[in-house]
Amino acid sequence: MAKEIELPVYGVDPEEVRKRIMGMGAELLGKHQFRRFNFQIKEPLKGSSNEYYTKWIRIRTDGSKSTVTLKEQRGKGIEGRLEYEVEVSDFEKAAGIVHRLIPDASVDYFENYREEYSLGEFTVEIDKFPMLEYSMEIEGPSKEAVESLYAKMRVKGEIEANKSVPTEEYYRMHGKDYSKLQESYSKIISALLGS
Repeated sequence: MAKEIELPVYGVDPEEVRKRIMGMGAELLGKHQFRRFNFQIKEPLKGSSNEYYTKWIRIRTDGSKSTVTLKEQRGKGIEGRLEYEVEVSDFEKAAGIVHRLIPDASVDYFENYREEYSLGEFTVEIDKFPMLEYSMEIEGPSKEAVESLYAKMRVKGEIEANKSVPTEEYYRMHGKDYSKLQESYSKIISALLGS
């Protein structure tokens, strides 16, 4: 288990981000074309009725490395996420197993492009998801550290208060209809999950 502390920023200019972080000494770790399933676990809220809580399983591959990750978000702050991750040998079989374990989960499938950079104790990622603007995530040792790096970068964008929501809701937050994207992936979902 690891605490995942990352600051998500939506609507960034990727060229601006690259220029700023390379000027600070960042190193490119890789460029990835991801395929992923998100299985949103349906269960009652645990703990205080006033506390935001969600849990989902992500199966992701870049074609060479595949992982299964359980994510939990408690509260809406950037320090409230826990992540449990393991590498697996087969993306499709892993997705099929999870689907059979929790058949009532809401399932999202999508593909995205990512550039990943190392900057000292930080990881900076530039993401492009279908139909959405570019986004960036800064992952680091503490909330104060990632916020400080973001301030030093002076990159235009909108800090997202809570990115830990189901995919359909995330798209709706940005004025996009995820169902259209889901329809385009329906054959892939059916082929991989047998549903």
